[in-house]
Amino acid sequence: MERGRESGQQGTEPNVPKQGTSGNILLRMIENHYRKTTFAKTDDQITAESHLFPGVPFNRLFVIPAAMVIQFCCGFFYAWSVLNRPIDIWMYGSPGADKSVITFSIAIASFGISAAVMGPWVERKGPKSSILLGSTFYLAGHYFSALAFHLRQMWLLYLAYGVVGSFGSAVCYITAVSVLLKWFPDRRGMASGLAVSGCGAGAMVAAQLLLPLTSEVGLTVAFVILPSAMLVPMSVAGFVLRTPPPNFMMVVEKQVVIDPGKHSSDDDDTRTRTNEIKCSKNENLSAVDALTSRNFKLIYVMFFANSIFGLVLISRLANITRDVFRKSEYEGTIIVSINGMFDLVGRLIFSTLSDWVGRKNCFIVLLSVQLVILSLFTLITTTQTYWAFLAAVWILTGCYGTGFGILAAFLSDTFGPKNVGTCQGVIFTSWSLAGICGGLIFSALFDAYKDEYDWDPYPYNVNVWWILAVVVVGLVACIFIKPSPKDKAFMGGLKAIFMKMCHRSETVNTRESYEMNSEEK
Repeated sequence: MERGRESGQQGTEPNVPKQGTSGNILLRMIENHYRKTTFAKTDDQITAESHLFPGVPFNRLFVIPAAMVIQFCCGFFYAWSVLNRPIDIWMYGSPGADKSVITFSIAIASFGISAAVMGPWVERKGPKSSILLGSTFYLAGHYFSALAFHLRQMWLLYLAYGVVGSFGSAVCYITAVSVLLKWFPDRRGMASGLAVSGCGAGAMVAAQLLLPLTSEVGLTVAFVILPSAMLVPMSVAGFVLRTPPPNFMMVVEKQVVIDPGKHSSDDDDTRTRTNEIKCSKNENLSAVDALTSRNFKLIYVMFFANSIFGLVLISRLANITRDVFRKSEYEGTIIVSINGMFDLVGRLIFSTLSDWVGRKNCFIVLLSVQLVILSLFTLITTTQTYWAFLAAVWILTGCYGTGFGILAAFLSDTFGPKNVGTCQGVIFTSWSLAGICGGLIFSALFDAYKDEYDWDPYPYNVNVWWILAVVVVGLVACIFIKPSPKDKAFMGGLKAIFMKMCHRSETVNTRESYEMNSEEK
């Protein structure tokens, strides 16, 4: 009976009322852009994509290394902070010009806007066209950056790397994640984590590679070598990526919550496995319905809060180690590289763990950990406890990376896999806002106090206070997100264990009390 009802719901896709848009051509175009996100394959395409090469049947495992290669190349984007000082010296002759960091801020803004606009296009056109477009712009952004260094024109660097290259990176990023989630509906957390972990690995390698490379050949030649080295791997990965055929299905787990107040036998479990694939109402949401839902707005705020400290930190980490703790530039690059490793670990391990724990539960933990560490951060920097600073930074970076690793799976669970590209694209505008707003506020406060507090952590500490308030808001928003069956199952299991422990403790206390009374008698 239940299955029949769900089958009947599949044919009725909820629509957003179109009153007020019928007479406005621009609004109708925007609505159509976000509503029509289906990639229709021809029979010839389905037949051709069933094999990787003639005689080699395609396996969904092939998309994992392909997606990771794409993300690895995009990960160079995160190591920009190690180039801030060399670029300022090359362009302005002064390491204190502080203009190079603006490139990263522009790139963040462009990334979010590009992902939001191109998300539906990626879903409509499929991965091959998307990777072709994205990689072309991403590599072209590097080549034009080389021209900017040659001409010593900062505005051209802002345009080339900040806009063109970031646009390409955004298209490649959402394409790789979207494809992988479609192939692994049974392990969305793992798939999302594997995809974006390549990005953390790229940042880690880039942090160690960029400074020696630019020192050896100069900025201009380095930004010719980098895209030339990425061209072949990205092309091969784009050839491998493809979406599943229309009849693709996987066995997934259905989770139910058992009332912990009821006595159950030892054979009962909080999770029961079934061979049926059930399609929830969320699987049939249109992109417009998903984007206007209450859950999406709460996830938007939550992701903004989870990203803001990581973004502000990533672009200035090398500067903080030098300014506050007086470490060398070389040690700063080592710290940035290790930081990338924690980003990688967060994206990979905890996103896989979310397949059992639940996405919302993971985000509550992430934001709570950030809340505690940020509360102690000013004490750590004021006392200049270097080891504690490194531990705090790396844990916070792990939280930042974990948020990225879980996000796509969270959106897929909540709004259906067909809306991942669109929803993730729009969500990335919150990431861009976090980077831009956080960067502007950080810079304004830092510039106001840096001359007054020379070699003092106060210009950095004063920024932690408002970031702490943002994280509190994000945690509240996360709490109000509707939990998934997986979130309920995990919490139900914890509650059941807690109740059993309390029951056992009560039994032991009763027994001890009885024995004491017996002895007294």
